[in-house]
Amino acid sequence: MKRLVLTIISALICGTIVLVASSFKSDTAEQTLKEFYTQYITAFSELSDLANIKEKFLTEELRKRLDIAELDYDPFLNAQDFNKEWLKNLEIKSVAKTKNVYQICYHYTDFMGEQTTCIKLSLVKIKGKYLINNIINEI
Repeated sequence: MKRLVLTIISALICGTIVLVASSFKSDTAEQTLKEFYTQYITAFSELSDLANIKEKFLTEELRKRLDIAELDYDPFLNAQDFNKEWLKNLEIKSVAKTKNVYQICYHYTDFMGEQTTCIKLSLVKIKGKYLINNIINEI
């Protein structure tokens, strides 16, 4: 009986791991952006190093431009602060599909009431993988 229970639990755990891993397949630009923002905001909230995430999701050209830019805010959130709750209402939509430009918006409430912040990003496909190439009107 214990062996049966352990087998069922193992199967459930493996199924969950496969489900989580498959939810982060970056087959489309939208999936890439969702995965990027999920990892980016989570790492930000845990005060983790963002370098690995940037290396995985940004082109080398964009990383270089960000390294020399003197910004007093986060260009991917267009904010100085962040809230992990933004992931719950993150919206990603194509602005110009042929150019791989996407608008990412999140909604929040502050002392001024309901607010929406949107960022436009362009992506390129390199070796079958989408990478963020530019932050439109920012850098």
